[in-house]
Amino acid sequence: MYDGTMKNVRQQDTENEALMADTAAKVADEHVSAKDLFQWKFVQDTATEIQITRAQSEDILSARINQKTDFVYNAKTGELKIGEETFVTGAGIRDFSLLFDDVILEVTADCGTITGIFELPEIAEKFCMEKGSIEKILVFGEEVWQP
Repeated sequence: MYDGTMKNVRQQDTENEALMADTAAKVADEHVSAKDLFQWKFVQDTATEIQITRAQSEDILSARINQKTDFVYNAKTGELKIGEETFVTGAGIRDFSLLFDDVILEVTADCGTITGIFELPEIAEKFCMEKGSIEKILVFGEEVWQP
């Protein structure tokens, strides 16, 4: 429950929003169309939790925040790269929770182990990732995409 002193938490699904189509085109390489991307636009002054389950058949899970910061996890090596920072988190992780609060990103893996807290170079506005590497995505605990 949130009281008046806490940030207003709202969601805004932008899967079909025209503004995100432009972001998707810039984020995706030539071989990935906008319909193959999961896209989310953050609402200003809110905290947003995105939970991602990596597809078991995929070794690489990657996303982009604001076209500047990459989130890349290699399931074989167990390395997680966020921006310029790389950490060894453990191989084979499938579940990640990304909590965005303006310029702070908190990453947890496998249902609660805090992997790290990162300062983004700018306020989080857009999140984009290729659908083929994910099994499902939840935002604020509600499923927003599954193949």
